[in-house]
Parts: sequence; C-alpha cells; structure tokens
Amino acid sequence: MGLDIVVHQALELETEDIPENYDDYLEDRIYITENPGFPDQLGSMKPGVYKQRYREGYSFRAGSYGGYGCWRDMLCRMAHGISSTELLANPPKPKTLFESIPFQELICFSDCEGVIGTDVCKKLAEDFYKYINKAINFAKNEIAEEEEDEEAKHFLSLYFRWMHACQDASWDGCLIFS
Repeated sequence: MGLDIVVHQALELETEDIPENYDDYLEDRIYITENPGFPDQLGSMKPGVYKQRYREGYSFRAGSYGGYGCWRDMLCRMAHGISSTELLANPPKPKTLFESIPFQELICFSDCEGVIGTDVCKKLAEDFYKYINKAINFAKNEIAEEEEDEEAKHFLSLYFRWMHACQDASWDGCLIFS
C-alpha cells in the first residue's frame, strides 16, 4: 500500500449536496470532501460534487506511506532546516494562506487521505518554483553525502512531480490523496 495522488484540473462545482444515488452518480463526477483535521487545505474550494469541464485527471504514486513521510521530511529539511516532526510539533498559524511558510500545506497535512484545493495548490506551485535551485543543491550536497545518489535522484524526481501536479491543479482543480 502507498500514497497515490490524483490530480484534477478544470473542475466545476455541480452541487454541494450529496445525491441519494451517490455511487451511480459519481461514475463521471468527483466528490470533494473536507478533511476535518486539515480544513484549511481545501482553501476556498467548497465540498461537493464536481464535474470535469474538459480534461480527465491523472495520478502518480507518491511512494509508500513511510517513503512519502521520508520525502516530506527531506522537503522540510531542505526548506526550513528542521525535520517535519519538529515542524508538526509546533506548526505556524498564518492569518492567510499566502503568509504561511513554504510547503506548510503539504508538510502539515495528512499522509493518507484528503484534498488540497485550487488556491492552496497555486501557493504550493509557487513554493516549488521558488525553491528549485535550493532543492537541486540540497539533493547534491546534503542527500548525496548522507545517502546513495539514488536517494538524491528520487527526492528530485518526486519534487518535480509534485511541482507539476500543483501547477496543473492550480487551474480550477485539486489534489486528492488516497
């Protein structure tokens, strides 16, 4: 088992109500729910049933749950110089989305299920783009020294997958963790 990320874009809210024939109805629709432990990650996106306007979503494997946790820890060390455990123990509480620290919405989020909404994906995409050079240097100088070169390649491979996924989802879409 592991963490799969489904990337959607061009979503249109059809209804905020759950239909009675839920399973049949959702065959070609997407039901977005709020993760009660992380309500801010939905951003301004409303829970409800969405339809894709013109493009199907795609998915990628973020790794095993443990592997994703290790990658997320490396992301936190790269961006903030501390482990994700340290950040999760005392997460910042920004007043607005764009006052949050880089990657906070990804680091301080469920590692198994939930939805990251459009405007949060846009903010994360900006974080990924701003930190490209730092991520490359971190992989070459920090990870490659501590681990095998394969770990550095894996970190960067996932970094770029996440960057593109956040960029795609920032076009009226979302990321669904499952």
